[in-house]
Amino acid sequence: MLKYISEESLQNIPKMLENPVIFVEGNFDNKLYSKYFNNIFIVSNDTNFGVKNKIIHLAQNNDNIMGIVDADFDKLENTCCNCPRVFYTDLCDAETMVLFSPSVLEAVNEFFQIDKSYFENILDEYKVITAIRILDKRYNLGIPFKKFTTLLKSKGENFDQSLPIVLNSASEEQLKQYCTECQRILSKNNFKQLKICRWHDIENKIISKIYKVNNRSTKISFEYIILTRYKNFLETDLYKEVCAFLRDNNISNLIKPEE
Repeated sequence: MLKYISEESLQNIPKMLENPVIFVEGNFDNKLYSKYFNNIFIVSNDTNFGVKNKIIHLAQNNDNIMGIVDADFDKLENTCCNCPRVFYTDLCDAETMVLFSPSVLEAVNEFFQIDKSYFENILDEYKVITAIRILDKRYNLGIPFKKFTTLLKSKGENFDQSLPIVLNSASEEQLKQYCTECQRILSKNNFKQLKICRWHDIENKIISKIYKVNNRSTKISFEYIILTRYKNFLETDLYKEVCAFLRDNNISNLIKPEE
């Protein structure tokens, strides 16, 4: 992991390698994308802007740096960066993109007797959290991650109860406005169809359902299974877009041969 390395040093990596590089956000991303591309590096977050924005900034300022980042809600909100060297996951993040692939859903059913409908129900249960995440992005509310963890226990569409949990300093008038906005978000979007749900919002529920426990070793075990059984990356828009860019710019050596 390229941790706490200055931006100048990160910008110099392509020069040191005499080859372009692809920066990614985390360990899971690295394990996934390294199967298909060369020169993948993880960039850790050491700024107030987040690792995703850090990667985007690096790619915007260096023709030899590309970035693969989580789409989060950027596609839904039409807020994707227009830099040609920045590529977004098909779904919210790399983990969710993998989890909802046909090959992994089949494997999960095979290993743990959990069918596709279970994961569809997760999306339905967590649509309130998803709507609040979108609200947080739209208004730059700065809701801490721990607040969303608290909301994971919430069910239904009662924003009058859920919003004060994460926005305890907001005025009654602001809460009323945000409640209306969240209801509008839910009415406009089919969350099951769009698979709009971040991995962190569903991970613990999946782990507890399968293993009845929640610890690091089981997360690694589950991660290993879904990564090894994932067979659909070549069909994703992300893979096709990255490959097209690399070929068009005569750097197809970054594409690993198909197995």
